[in-house]
Amino acid sequence: MTDDTIRYEVAERVATITLNRPEKLNALSPPMLRELERRLGESRYDEAVRVVHVRGAGRAFCAGYDLESHGDDQAPRSQMQDWESLDAQLRLWLSVVEFPKPVVAEVHGFCFAAGFYLAVCCDLTYVAEGTQLGGVALPLGAGILESLLPWFIGPKKTREISLVPGTRWDAEEAVQLGLATEVFPAESMQLRTREVVLRIAQVPGDLLRLKKNAANRVLFAQGFREAVLGAANVDALAHETPGAQELRQSVRELGLKETLRRLSR
Repeated sequence: MTDDTIRYEVAERVATITLNRPEKLNALSPPMLRELERRLGESRYDEAVRVVHVRGAGRAFCAGYDLESHGDDQAPRSQMQDWESLDAQLRLWLSVVEFPKPVVAEVHGFCFAAGFYLAVCCDLTYVAEGTQLGGVALPLGAGILESLLPWFIGPKKTREISLVPGTRWDAEEAVQLGLATEVFPAESMQLRTREVVLRIAQVPGDLLRLKKNAANRVLFAQGFREAVLGAANVDALAHETPGAQELRQSVRELGLKETLRRLSR
């Protein structure tokens, strides 16, 4: 990359990955996703790194995918191309869960769609007071939330965010549901999260890897990996349904805000 939309630094046994596109609320573009994957790979094999700290610059952790840079509704894709793109994105979120070292998310402001998936897949997720969390605003797909969230919050709340457009949770609700670890005051969010990360970094790296592996074995033995990867099939199919095409047409004719307003009436 030629820009600095993903900042990466290593200090005190911690690799800090900062989503650095504050003017877009850190919405993830394809280059950012590739750079995020590259930096995770770099920290994976860096013996100086024991824990990864993921955060967002500006007033949001991550508002989701950058639909403009992803070419939504601009360049038609085949269903196979759509599936390949979805599969790659799901493998990226899954790689955070499977990452051999602890990954800690520092979440504030807005945390939607892609940012929500990233935060949920981290081992520890600390949220600032006033944070809003949720999935995609426009229900064009199916399968990702439905496959990822039941493992953390159970089927009833998963169905709520899946079936009720615009469902959002605040920081306190996220902790109660099991999506987040703890709520910190907004003014001390960065300091409090860093304190936790540095405490983790004091534990020998080999022990941290064994602890995470032990926890993941329970999750994977229940079929977590297969369920998440299978979501690409359902989501690609959902994108081709008449209902999804109708919503896209509404966005083209009325705009995103008006389409979302009509869905929430």
